[in-house]
Amino acid sequence: MNFRFFISASLVLLSPLSLLSQNETAERLKKHVQILTSDSLMGRMAGTPGEKKASLYIHDEFTKADIETLFDRNGQQFSFLSTFGDTISSQNIIGIIEGYDPKLRDELIIVGAHYDHLGFNKLSVNGKMVTQIFRGANDNASGTAVLIEVARELKRVSFDLKRSVMVVAFGASEASLTGSWFFIDNAAKYRDKIKLMINIDQVGVSPGEYNPQIFTILPSPELTALINSVSEKPAMITPVIK
Repeated sequence: MNFRFFISASLVLLSPLSLLSQNETAERLKKHVQILTSDSLMGRMAGTPGEKKASLYIHDEFTKADIETLFDRNGQQFSFLSTFGDTISSQNIIGIIEGYDPKLRDELIIVGAHYDHLGFNKLSVNGKMVTQIFRGANDNASGTAVLIEVARELKRVSFDLKRSVMVVAFGASEASLTGSWFFIDNAAKYRDKIKLMINIDQVGVSPGEYNPQIFTILPSPELTALINSVSEKPAMITPVIK
C-alpha cells in the first residue's frame, strides 16, 4: 500500500479547513453526523435500539460505497454482562478493501472508530420530567463520519492500495472498549497480518481552535517523518504528534 497516499487522504478528510470542505464530501460528513446525533438514536448507548440503528446506517453506507462487509447487515455480534448484571448485545461493522499487490494484499491496515455514545437520562426538573440526550457529536459521531468517508475514498482509489484496508466501526466502546476487545480477540486468522491500526476519535473541533493530535503506541520515526512531510504540503493541516 502507498502509505504516503493513505495518510494524506486521511488527513485531508480530517481537516475542517481542507480543500474538500466545500464539496460533496463535506456535505456527506455533515449528513452522517446529523443522522448519528438525531433524537431517534437517543444517544447510541451500547445495547439500545439507537446503537443498532447507527450500526445499520454505517453498514448501509459501506454498501453504497461498494465496500465488501465481512458480516451481514447485523455485523459482528457479541454480548456481555454489564456491571449491573444485565446482558447487553452490540455489534461491530467491518468492511474490507482489498489491495492489488499479490505479495502484500494479505497484509492489513486497520482504520477504526467507535460509533456508540452515552445514551440518555431522565430526570425531574422543577417537578417536570425531562429527557437529556447525550448526542455525542464529537465523541464519536465525528470520527465515525470521517471513517465512512475515508473508506469511501479508499474504495474509489483501491487500484492504488498495495495492502488491504479493513475499516471497522466499533460498538460498545463506552462500555470498557468491549467492541474493540471482541474484535481483536476474535481476529486470530488475521491478527499477525495487521501492520498498522489508525483510530479516529473526537475530530469534530471548531476551525482554528486545535490541530489534530496523533498518538502512537510506540515511537515511530518513519511515521513521524511521513506525517511531517504530509503536513508541509499546501492546504494540509499540521498534526501534533504526542
